[in-house]
Amino acid sequence: MFDKIWQFLKQLFQRIFRTNPPISTPHQPPTLTDAEFEAKLMELLEGVNGGGGVAMLRDF
Repeated sequence: MFDKIWQFLKQLFQRIFRTNPPISTPHQPPTLTDAEFEAKLMELLEGVNGGGGVAMLRDF
């Protein structure tokens, strides 16, 4: 009987004081300025207009 109580208390303390690993934040791409975003968009549109296709989009 004492062993069961001891095991219960031991598990309870382990659950209470368990250290949780730090949550890793997902990698966020760098934010672009409006001018940089517009330049990338124009580059993409020019590639599509020139018939770049799917391979061009994968490399982009």
